[in-house]
Amino acid sequence: MASVERKQKSITCEVCHVAYSSRSYWRHRREYFNHSSNAWIDHGVQRRPAKTVATVDRHQSDTSESSDEEGAEAALKWRFGNIEEIMRKKLQKHLPSQIPDVLMDHDISKSKDLEETCDRPPDLYVDTEETTCTNSTATESSSGSEDDLPETWEGVDENDILADLNGPLAPVTVRKSKVPVVNCLLHWLVLFTLFWQASCHISDNAVQWLLRFLFQFLNIIGLNTNSEILTELAIFFPTSMYMVRQIIGLDRDDFDKYIVCPKCTKLYRYDDCVHVVNGLERAKLCSSTKYKRGRPVKCNEPLLKEVILNGGRRKFYPLKIFCANSIINSLEKLLMRDGFPDACEEWRSSYNSEQSDEKLYSDIYDGKVWQDFQSVGGKKFLADERNYALQINVDWFQPFKNRNDHSIGVIYFVILNLPRHVRYKFENVIIAGIIPALKREPSSLNFFMEPFVDELKSLWKGMRLQCSLSRVPLLFRVAVLCVVADMPASRKIGGFKSHAANFGCSRCFKFFPGGFGEKKDYSGFDRENWPPRTKERHNTYAKHLNQSKTQAEFRKRSQKYGTYYSSMIELEYFDAVRFCVVDPMHNLFLGTAKNVFKLWMSSNILTKQNLQMIEDRLVQMNVSTDIGRVPSKISSNYGTYSADEWKHWTLIFSMYALHDILPNEHLRCWEKFVLACRTLCNPVMTKTDILKADTLLLNFCRQFQRLYGRYAVKPNMHMHCHLKECLQDYGPISAFWCFPFERYNGVFGHFTTNKRSIEIQFMRKLTVLRFTENSKLPDQFIEEFSPFFQIQNILGASLDLSQLYLSTTHCFDGVDWSNACLVTIPSVYKEASFDLDDRAVLFDVYQLMYPSKNFQFDGLGQVIRRYGSIHIAGERYGSKLECRTLRSARIIASWVNNDGVIDSETRNLRPRKVDYYISHVVNINETPTRHYFACVSWYKHHAERYQFGQVAETWYAKRFERGGPSRFIPVQRIHCRFAAAEMKVGSDTCLIVNHVHRRVSV
Repeated sequence: MASVERKQKSITCEVCHVAYSSRSYWRHRREYFNHSSNAWIDHGVQRRPAKTVATVDRHQSDTSESSDEEGAEAALKWRFGNIEEIMRKKLQKHLPSQIPDVLMDHDISKSKDLEETCDRPPDLYVDTEETTCTNSTATESSSGSEDDLPETWEGVDENDILADLNGPLAPVTVRKSKVPVVNCLLHWLVLFTLFWQASCHISDNAVQWLLRFLFQFLNIIGLNTNSEILTELAIFFPTSMYMVRQIIGLDRDDFDKYIVCPKCTKLYRYDDCVHVVNGLERAKLCSSTKYKRGRPVKCNEPLLKEVILNGGRRKFYPLKIFCANSIINSLEKLLMRDGFPDACEEWRSSYNSEQSDEKLYSDIYDGKVWQDFQSVGGKKFLADERNYALQINVDWFQPFKNRNDHSIGVIYFVILNLPRHVRYKFENVIIAGIIPALKREPSSLNFFMEPFVDELKSLWKGMRLQCSLSRVPLLFRVAVLCVVADMPASRKIGGFKSHAANFGCSRCFKFFPGGFGEKKDYSGFDRENWPPRTKERHNTYAKHLNQSKTQAEFRKRSQKYGTYYSSMIELEYFDAVRFCVVDPMHNLFLGTAKNVFKLWMSSNILTKQNLQMIEDRLVQMNVSTDIGRVPSKISSNYGTYSADEWKHWTLIFSMYALHDILPNEHLRCWEKFVLACRTLCNPVMTKTDILKADTLLLNFCRQFQRLYGRYAVKPNMHMHCHLKECLQDYGPISAFWCFPFERYNGVFGHFTTNKRSIEIQFMRKLTVLRFTENSKLPDQFIEEFSPFFQIQNILGASLDLSQLYLSTTHCFDGVDWSNACLVTIPSVYKEASFDLDDRAVLFDVYQLMYPSKNFQFDGLGQVIRRYGSIHIAGERYGSKLECRTLRSARIIASWVNNDGVIDSETRNLRPRKVDYYISHVVNINETPTRHYFACVSWYKHHAERYQFGQVAETWYAKRFERGGPSRFIPVQRIHCRFAAAEMKVGSDTCLIVNHVHRRVSV
C-alpha cells in the first residue's frame, strides 16, 4: 500500500509521457498547455511508449552499430529539434540585432559540431554490478520517492551540463582580422575585461551587458566615420564571455571534477557513474563496500540525479561535485612567473642553522623542522636549490550570508620557501580542491586527499617542470612539512581520533576519562607523565587499523590506539605527529578566550549589567583604525565574534574592561593567559620567550582547574601544553597560524554565483583569476595600457625580521643602526636645518648608539628631513605632524629608564607620543651614513602604574619627561603601538595603556 501511495505522487504528461512530481507537473503544464484552445502545445519531443513497458527501447542507443544514416538523423532531430534554428534564436536573443552574418554562421557551425557530443537522455538508477536491479527493496525505496523524480532546470542547456561534467565541447576556430592592430587591440581588451572582472568580482551577465553596449557603440562609430580599424574592430568584437575566453585561449575548466558520494565521500569519474542497459543510459549507485558483521555491505547511495533541460532533454547531473586542481600544474604556473623561483631561494641568505640559547625565531626557517629537512636519508633536500616545502590547510566556510546550513571546504597549499611578506598573498597560494557541502562534515578526508597524495609522491621523487629560469624543464622536488588547521580538520588529515576520544591528543597518549554520554575529563597538567606519540608507532597503528575485517574490530582498534588511517602517511617522509601543528588562532582565541568568557556568563560570574559596563569601557578605548575588527556590542554579539575580535579582546581590551568587575582571583588567572598571548604574538622570539610563554600557559591551566573544576577544562587547554614544541619546530606563531586562510575564505565570499554548483563556479572564477595574474602583456601599446593592470604579485627582497628584535636588545655594540631594511619612508618630507644645540644633543645619541666608534662633531649633517609618518615592516606609525595618523602616533619603546635618561641596559618599555620623524646623515669612518629617528615626548609614570595589572599600565596623560638626548630615538627601538583610555585617578588625568601587538604586513 505504501508503494502505491508513492506512485500516486507522480503525474505523467499526456504528450511527452514524462513522469513529474506534482509541483513540476503543474509548472510543465503552465508552460505547454494552451487554455484558450484547451489543448497541449507540441513540446518538440516525439511521443514515446509508456514508461511501464520495460522491454521497449524508447530511442536508439548511443552504442548502436546501425548504419542507417536517415535513422540517426531522425534520432538527432527527435532529441534536439532544428539545431540551427534553436541556436540562431538564442544568438538573436542574447546578442545585438546587428550582427554580421559571418559571425552568426560561425556560431551556428559550432552548434552543428556540438550535435555529435550530446548524450542520450538518462533513466532510472540501477545497481553498479548487475544489468538489472537485484536489490528490489533498495530500488523501490529510491526510485519511487518524490525526491528522486526528475528536476526541471529551466534556462539550462545541455552545453552547460557538458561543460560542468568535463564533457567534450566543439572546438571553436577564432577568426582573426587581417589588420594586425585590430588583433592586438582585441587582445588588450579581452585581457583587461578578464582582469577587471576577476579583480572587482563582476558577474558574467554584467560583463556581457557591457560588451553588447560596446559592440553597438563601436559599430555606430565605425559606420559614421568610415574608419577601417573601427569597422574591423566592431566585426570581430566579442559580445559574450564565451567568445572572450575563446579569443584569449582561456580554458576555465582546466581542473578535474569528481563525483562525490554524499554518504561515504568516495570519488568517481562521471563515466564510471553511468552505463547503458538495454539501450538506455542509467545511473549507478555508490559501490563503496564496508564490512558489517563480517559481511560486505555496499553503500548503494545515489550519485546522480536526473534533470530535464530546455526542450525536454534529459541528463544525469551529479548530486555532489569535488573540484580538484592539480598541484603540479599550479606549481608550474607559479614557477613561470618572472622572479618567482629566485624569491623561493632568498631565505638562504639569512638562514642560520645554529641552535644557541639566544637564537632568534623570526620565521619558519629558524625552526627545527626546517633544519632537519636540509637533508633526508643522507640526501640533500632543502640544502639544494629548487627543493620546496609546502604547508596544507583545510577549512570550511559558509558561502551564503543568510544560511548557516551550507558549508564547503577548501584545500590550500602554501609554498614555505617564499619570503614571509609574500608567502600568504592570495596570488601565491595554491587552491587545490573545493569540497562540496554535505549533510555533515566528512569523518575522513582520505578520498579527497588521494589525488593530491599521488602527485606529492611524484614530486618527492622529483619532476621536471617548466619555469622562468630556463627554456628547458628543470628538476624540482617538493615535500609537505606542515599541516595547520582547526582541531577537527587537522586530526582528519593526520589520522587521529577526535578530541572527544579517550586518546584524543594528537601529540601524546594521555588518557582522558569518560565514556559515551559522559563528560570528558581533560584535567591534569603533569606533562612528565604523558607518553609521547611517534611517527613510527602512529604509522604502524594506522596500517594495522586499516587491515580490520569488521566495523567492530575497526572501532575497537581505533579506540585502543586513538588513530585512524590517513592517506598522507603513504608519503614516506610525512610525520603526522610532528607536522600537524597546534593552530594558535583556534587554540588560543577561538578556543580558550571564547570558552572562558562563555564560562563566566554561564556561571553568573559576569551578569548582563556587567556586560553593559564592559561595553562602555570598550567605547572609551582609543585604538588605531588599521588594527582590524575590534570587539563591539559585547552584550549581544560576543557569541558571533570572529578570531580577530577575540584576539583584540584578549590582548588589548580585556584587562582594562574587566577591572573591578571580574573577581580579583579570576582576573589574576586571566592575566596569566593574556601575558602568555602577548609574548606569543611577538613576530620575533627567543628561546627564553618561548619558555616564558609556556610557563605562563601552564600556570594558567593549573589555576583555571583549581578555580572552575576539572570538568571545566577544555581540550584546547591540554593543547596549550604542546604549543612549545610547535614553536620550537616552526618559529613564531605568526609564521604558521590560520589568520591568512580566514582571509581567503572572505575572498571566496565575494565571488558572485547563482547558488547552483557553487564549487564549480568558485573554481572557474579562481582559474580565470590565476590566468590573468600569469598572463604576459602584449609588447605593442604596453606603455599606454600597462598602468591599468595592477601588478598584484610583487616579489620584493626578503625582509630580515630579526631587525625587529633591536627594539628590546640591551647590547648596542656591533649593531648597525643605519640598516633600515624594514623602514619605508614616504616621498613627501620637509627639509630643516639643525642648530648647534640640536646637533650637540644628537651627537650624544650617536655616541650611545655606537660605543666602540669615534665620531667628530663636524661630521654631523646640518640638514634634516622631517616626515609625518613611516612604515616599519609594513605597519604604519604616525605623528603629531600628520593629523590623520594621530591615533597611531602613540608608541611603546625601550630607550630610557624610570628617570627619563637613556639607558642601553634597560628593557623598560615605556609609552611616548611622536612629534615627527627625521632622517639625518653622519660620517662614520668618513662614509656618509643615513639614520632615522623619532622625535618623541615621554609620558611620566604614575605612582599606581600597575593598578590594572601588568598588562594595562597607568601613566600621566599630560605630564612628560624633560627633553634632552632621550628625545631622539632610533626607529629600530620602536617596539609597538598602544591603545589608551583616559580616566581620572584622583585629581589627575591618566592614560590606561595597552600594548597593540606588532603586525608584520603580509
